[in-house]
Parts: sequence; structure tokens; C-alpha cells
Amino acid sequence: MNGLLIKDLCLSFQNKRNLFLYVGICFFMGFSMGGSFIIGYAAMVFGIMALSTINYDELENGYQFLMSLPADRKTYVTEKYVFCLLMEIIGTIIGAVTYFVTSTIKGETIELQYELIFSVRILAVSFIIISFMIFIDLKYGAEKSRLALFLIYGVIAVIRFAVVKIPVLQNAFGNLLDALDKMSPAEVAAGFAAVGIIIELAFYSRTVRMMEKKEF
Repeated sequence: MNGLLIKDLCLSFQNKRNLFLYVGICFFMGFSMGGSFIIGYAAMVFGIMALSTINYDELENGYQFLMSLPADRKTYVTEKYVFCLLMEIIGTIIGAVTYFVTSTIKGETIELQYELIFSVRILAVSFIIISFMIFIDLKYGAEKSRLALFLIYGVIAVIRFAVVKIPVLQNAFGNLLDALDKMSPAEVAAGFAAVGIIIELAFYSRTVRMMEKKEF
């Protein structure tokens, strides 16, 4: 699996211009956007960068070559989940550091403990989305996975609109927020992490079963 990780790291960071562009965008957004947007943006961008390595693997019968190496299909799937999580952690750290730096430049007060806990929550949510996208990408290919990503964001937008406009959902969401407010930030972060791990393990096991049955 180490060889696969090194391959994907080289693929992801071979275009240094795009990497510096993403970091620069985060830095400039730090002067006008909140910490939640910056951290979430960086985490998703690096997660999508990690997903793009699957597209490279598909080119010119790449799967057949990779499966001829001393790595089985389960190892390949495991490496993708580990690599995407690693990239999401890198993105979250870059987003958090960028937010701290820009906030310091602007002279704003930073609650370090709250922001660290919030970063854990952002990481959990973004990795759930990426875990789903790994399954879609490996099962259906790059084109359908892009459509699925747009559908995910569309569903999120619809849910947000419904919560704002429908009184019943608005009250239910308010009650949920009230319940979360009664918990400590550490408990909320731990809850997000636990739920994220359970969902991600479910996606992982389903992806392994799918990959073992897939014909190349």
C-alpha cells in the first residue's frame, strides 16, 4: 500500500501551480469569509484532488496494470480511503492555518479550542462526502461521479432551503441546535467524529465488496 500512496501523492502534487493557486485563494478568502467556509473549502478541494487520482488510474487500462502488482483490490480500496483522508487532513490544516493567519493580520480574536473542535467537525462531514464519492467513482467512473457530486450539493441546497422555509423543519432544526448547545464543544466534535467513522466504515465495506466483483 505504501507504493500506491507514494504514487497518488506524486500525482496530486505534480501540478504545483494549482496547489499554490488553491492556497492563495484560501488566503485571500480569509480576509472576507468566515473560518467555517475557508476550512470547509480547503478540505473539499484537497479531497477532490485525491479523488482525481482514480481518474488517472482508469486511463489506458490502468486498473489491469495496478491489479497485476502485489496489491489486491481490497488493498487498492483501502489505500484510496487512507489517501483521501490524509489529503482532507492536509486541506483542513491548511484552511485552519490560513484562517488563523488572516484573522491575526486583521486583529481579530481567535478562540483556538473552538476552532480546533470546529475543524474536526468539518473534516468529519467532508470525508463522509468524499467516502461516498470514492464508491461512486470506482463503480461508475469519472463522468457519473461528477454528476453525483453536483447532485449531493443540490440535495444539501434543497435541504437548507426547506429548513429555512418550512416551519416544521425549522422548529426541528432549532430543537437540534438547542440540544447541541447543551453539550460541550468536545462532546459535539466527538459525536460528529463517531458518526463519521460509522458511515465511512459502511461506505468502505460496501466499496470493497463492489470492487471485488468488478470486472476490468
